[in-house]
Amino acid sequence: MASLAASSDGQVGTTWATLNARVRSRRPQSFESLGSQPYREVPSEEILQQEILELRKPYEGLTPADVRDFQTRRYLRLRNVLPPGLLSAARERIIRMATKATGGRNVSLPAKTPRQSNGTADDTERWWNEVSEPTTRSWNIQMMWAVDPVVRAIVLSPRIGDIVCKLLDCDNVRMYHDNFLSRVPGSKRTLWHCDDGPNGYMALSGRKVVTVWFPLHRTTPENGALVFPRSDDEEKVANGEVRGVAKRSLDSWDVAKLDGCPKEEQSDEYDEFCASALESSGARPDTWTYELGDLSIHATDCFHSAGPNLSGNVRNIIAATYFSDKTTMRTDKCLETMSKGQLCDWKKFAPGVQPGEEVCTKFNPVLPHSP
Repeated sequence: MASLAASSDGQVGTTWATLNARVRSRRPQSFESLGSQPYREVPSEEILQQEILELRKPYEGLTPADVRDFQTRRYLRLRNVLPPGLLSAARERIIRMATKATGGRNVSLPAKTPRQSNGTADDTERWWNEVSEPTTRSWNIQMMWAVDPVVRAIVLSPRIGDIVCKLLDCDNVRMYHDNFLSRVPGSKRTLWHCDDGPNGYMALSGRKVVTVWFPLHRTTPENGALVFPRSDDEEKVANGEVRGVAKRSLDSWDVAKLDGCPKEEQSDEYDEFCASALESSGARPDTWTYELGDLSIHATDCFHSAGPNLSGNVRNIIAATYFSDKTTMRTDKCLETMSKGQLCDWKKFAPGVQPGEEVCTKFNPVLPHSP
């Protein structure tokens, strides 16, 4: 019942280049070298109901120091928050839902099964390119809580509501949306980004908004775990070397003000610009291995990335976004000029809400509190 405070190697990575080199060095040399990660069996219905009842109780591992760290660092990892059996059940149910929606194709597997490599360098390179094709890279579905009771029991649980309320320092929080992300073997790394920022991707005003990352199996830096920036100043304060409050890492608003910042946030140029800005600011990459039941929480203005999937199994996670009750729809973006994709999301996650109005539709339920 403790927060996760360092990297999976026992310390925060030295530089971004060091992290990238370590990831590249762990790339499998042949198909046969890919490890197999068995997924946990789904428990009986009786046990699942007991685990759902368990989520009515508060999480005892969140400390005042954790809350202070989150308010500065803008991300936090917690151990043993959720029952593993319930997460395994959610994974299986989501895959069944998606498989049905796609006409029977098993969406948890690559659309194209790669052949085996004969072990030579050239053949291994061809194999790697096959499994890295964008068409087989990943898929996602959203709003599962509205149709599946197990997913709903997890993402709308009193335990999660209590944690998020404490981190955001508010009385109640609401659901914005959930998202199931599946990434196949060979998937490339996720570019540096924030879930929201000056470009206004989300409909919500203010910054009391967080994303909770629920791994649905053991998730490591080698199969696509999250990476966050952690500043030298934060390390010194945490180790007692410096008194006072640590300086927070750069967020999307800070980077947008820098000279030469690319406008297209989902681009290699923006990714490289952010990595350089973070390193120049004294931030270093912080990675971790998540066991089933651990979770990660980050503010939507917190930079993060994720490594490539170098394992032999699909990486599955649920990401759910929550916001402080009484939050209104932002007014700094024009509904008539925004992209179709962005407008579609605003209408899907906050239907009927107009700029300046409170976001409180039936699709934004308030999370209950633990007794």
